[in-house]
Amino acid sequence: MSNDTQPEIRFPGFTEDWEQRKLTELATTYIGLVTTMTKNYTEYGTLLIRNSDIKEGKFDLNNPIYLKEDFAEQNKTRRMRNGDVVTVHTGDIGTSAVITEDLEGTIGFATITTRPSKELDSNFLSWYFNSNIHKKYARRMSTGDGRSNYNMKDFNKNVIAMPAISEQQKIGTFFKQLNDTITLHQRELDVLKERILFLITSYVTYMPNKNRTFESILNEGLTTEQASIIFDEVIDDVEDSKYHKNLKELFYFALNNGPSLFTCISVPDSDNPLIMAKIYLTKWCNKYIRDRNNPALKKPLKTFGEKDAALTTRVAANANIDDQKVLNDYLRGHFLYMSAENMNGSILEEYLAEVLEPEGWIWCAGSVYRAVDFCYLGTSPILLQVKNKYNTESSSSSAIRVGTTIRKWNRLNKPTKISGLDSPIPNWKVLIEMTEASKELAAKLTENSYLAYINEKSTRELWTLDD
Repeated sequence: MSNDTQPEIRFPGFTEDWEQRKLTELATTYIGLVTTMTKNYTEYGTLLIRNSDIKEGKFDLNNPIYLKEDFAEQNKTRRMRNGDVVTVHTGDIGTSAVITEDLEGTIGFATITTRPSKELDSNFLSWYFNSNIHKKYARRMSTGDGRSNYNMKDFNKNVIAMPAISEQQKIGTFFKQLNDTITLHQRELDVLKERILFLITSYVTYMPNKNRTFESILNEGLTTEQASIIFDEVIDDVEDSKYHKNLKELFYFALNNGPSLFTCISVPDSDNPLIMAKIYLTKWCNKYIRDRNNPALKKPLKTFGEKDAALTTRVAANANIDDQKVLNDYLRGHFLYMSAENMNGSILEEYLAEVLEPEGWIWCAGSVYRAVDFCYLGTSPILLQVKNKYNTESSSSSAIRVGTTIRKWNRLNKPTKISGLDSPIPNWKVLIEMTEASKELAAKLTENSYLAYINEKSTRELWTLDD
């Protein structure tokens, strides 16, 4: 205000002074129902307005709750009227909207209702409640642990700077129209977003896919700034927020230090790198989350498989097996072992994630990095590739350019006559050196600890032909 009684900006034709008035002199206030109402919910009835339904100058009633009419009538003194201003009591405190004719008779659930006198315009009052002046006061007065509460005692202490009713109505109408225009454009924007999503989905469905890395999309014109913006949009849509931190660190390390780390993903071919980047990063995040949320140790082992009559005949003849049950038990054991072996690499990574991540490492689940299974992204980054056995094929790291060597470790070394030709030699000491493990971590990086983990965490379910 330019002085104590005049605002700096005014509509033409208004020159009268503004005055400071107590809210309680201009309106009556009350709190909505605060009793348990769940048993009185119904499919149709009196609309219940919750704190979360109230937005600035409007209501979000996409998920309405209704009260039984007899219960609502028992609490008719809490019914709101056309022109009442309803304010958030718990949550986004202070936020307010005006009850319109179509909402007359609704009841608030632990909301604050203000019923203005003829001296006070509803839209003007709602605009004041949504202003920074009032919101700051509400936050300063708020109580509560985690969720803010706006006490009625403090709410009723509000003092409002106000002009004559005619100027109030002019101001209130202006802000209502402005808010309605914003809402209209927001709806148009939402429709546009839906159309874009439809086009992208159609594009994904009908255009031929091509395996490509994120580096190749960058080379086709995508800037790192655009990549960051798109990734931030994608990560905001990832519901599993516990993985946000890891995904962000993995993405930005690769983007800024070596885009060649990004794995190959099937993406529709396009002249527009923005579309390809959006699809790639969505799939990239989903790969990571899918691997984290589906541990191999919880998958049942398979007790069956295709049987080649020539092979089963050879096994029976060579091992002198005449009993069909004995042969079936032998084959069942074979299928169990093969099923376990197919999951062995994933289980090793799951165990290492459990012991390494508390020490600052990140599991590159879902093969989101090429040739890298774990990374430590501290001052001196460490990239680690892990395998179960000495004869397991390693992922090629020759095309990875990140300025640091990828360390490669296999859990088991080739057996010797001393160890027994059927007993590969555990190789955990090398991993302890590669990870620069502390004494506490080193105690967990042992074959015995790993086997104990498998025994404790493994499902006891089996996948049979009857399933």
